[in-house]
Amino acid sequence: MPGQGDRFVPYGRVDPEEPALIVAGREFSGAEVVERARAEASGLGLTGPGARVLSGLSYDTWEGLCTGLYGPLAAGGPWCCAVIWGCWGARRWTSGWRVSG
Repeated sequence: MPGQGDRFVPYGRVDPEEPALIVAGREFSGAEVVERARAEASGLGLTGPGARVLSGLSYDTWEGLCTGLYGPLAAGGPWCCAVIWGCWGARRWTSGWRVSG
């Protein structure tokens, strides 16, 4: 799988007050997404760069998105899309990680 850089830059100017996400019927502005993710990251054990979590939660709820994507990014940690959830290798990979649902 080809890798991508760790620097995320929008293609155009972004207004933080404009709608950025709709999940579970609720609309969030970009500023709300960032604010909530930063506020909830420490509760997930994401306390700074290098902190990581492996989540099996679905991305169709705020909890799933925050745990598996926005929380780690807001904390300055890495994000990885792991499509092997539930396979035999996951146990070995997660032995030192905080794992949700």
